[in-house]
Amino acid sequence: MVTVLVCHASNLLETSETEELTNTGYVSSSTCPECQSAFEPLFNKYGVDVVLHGHKHFYERQAPVLPTSNGTGVADPNGLKNPSAPWYIINGAAGHYDGLDSANTPYVPTSRMVIDTKYGWSYFTVHNCTHLTQSFIPSGLGVPMDTVTLFKDRTCSFDEGDNGDDNDGQGDGQ
Repeated sequence: MVTVLVCHASNLLETSETEELTNTGYVSSSTCPECQSAFEPLFNKYGVDVVLHGHKHFYERQAPVLPTSNGTGVADPNGLKNPSAPWYIINGAAGHYDGLDSANTPYVPTSRMVIDTKYGWSYFTVHNCTHLTQSFIPSGLGVPMDTVTLFKDRTCSFDEGDNGDDNDGQGDGQ
């Protein structure tokens, strides 16, 4: 099973005072240690693979981010090949009445792709319990500008009697 946490804002992991100063949902120069200490253990306990949020009106794909004691986080050295940390993606590129936001520079070290000049959306393909592909597709183009695949080394299992061919997305064999 691939576990995706979806939330609106990056406030889970940053303070409201720094929200306008940061360009990411996880790493910033001034994070919310209380938020991190409250939520990160839950992400690990429940095996969150991907944290997807918007709020910032642009697209940013980060590396999976390991927590650090100073709150800045570091890129998981495994990258997207069996990381031990959640992978963070911001996609608020549908915009709002003021248009897209400009991502602050310099980008944080865990940032892997930033697109702040195109409206767009994310398309996810769950191949099985070990592979998830995410693509950023700019509106009007229909072809991805950014596509990456997460691999997790785990054993897929189904409910008793389920061969996984039921195509109902429930994994119940019915």
